[in-house]
Amino acid sequence: MPYFSENSVVYVIEDILRDHGVVNEIIARIASGCKCSIIDSPFAATLTVKGFVVERVVGVGSVVCEPRCSGSKGSYRIVNPTWGQGRVVRRGLECLYHGPPSYRAQLAGLGLRVVDTGFHSLVEMSTKKAMHGVAIIDNAADLLEVEELPGTCGRLGTPNPLHPASAFGKPGVYACAEPLYQLVGPLGRLTQTLLYISDTSKPVISRIEGIGSALLIQTDLGNASRNIQVAATLGMLYECGAAEEYM
Repeated sequence: MPYFSENSVVYVIEDILRDHGVVNEIIARIASGCKCSIIDSPFAATLTVKGFVVERVVGVGSVVCEPRCSGSKGSYRIVNPTWGQGRVVRRGLECLYHGPPSYRAQLAGLGLRVVDTGFHSLVEMSTKKAMHGVAIIDNAADLLEVEELPGTCGRLGTPNPLHPASAFGKPGVYACAEPLYQLVGPLGRLTQTLLYISDTSKPVISRIEGIGSALLIQTDLGNASRNIQVAATLGMLYECGAAEEYM
């Protein structure tokens, strides 16, 4: 439950949904050494924007960064210090990873200590230990628990609105993904769907949780719509973050 000081920069989820370039600025701020919190529960705050003071709800998937971490797209500032709820992303945090090298490099570029694991090791460590991570399941995974399905397009939906990766599961938000990778067997029954495409209701992004947790991305992000890519980025930042009180 992080504490946000006066003048903290707020990237509201509505701006992230409308302008996908916002998440690139957030990544750049974290990579430069800024601490940012990925919000997982709405909270009310007094903010300034373009010289006006407004009361508004900061929704799930919004990002709050330290006051020194301003950018051209972070137009809101906190007026009165307040508590929020989310995970803080900062340099030096450990994050388990299984997937393509390109996304590993992105996480490492943020200053995270990325620990490469096999898929089964990641699942075991994130459920039986207080560890967190990300698994991108693709055709290179070669896993018996994975069934490849044809790609599809449709409206994004979510049964779990209290996770940053679910923020794009709103009415009127559409996307395509190709292919989809469905987890089957006992492992499939342990996962929680975070984001799905309505035409199939098959998950695009899921989560497995125990003592720790891990994000499971079940498509080739290189062939997915930008909405899914940004949702996955928010989810990865959140899962690699830590529950800290102060930024």
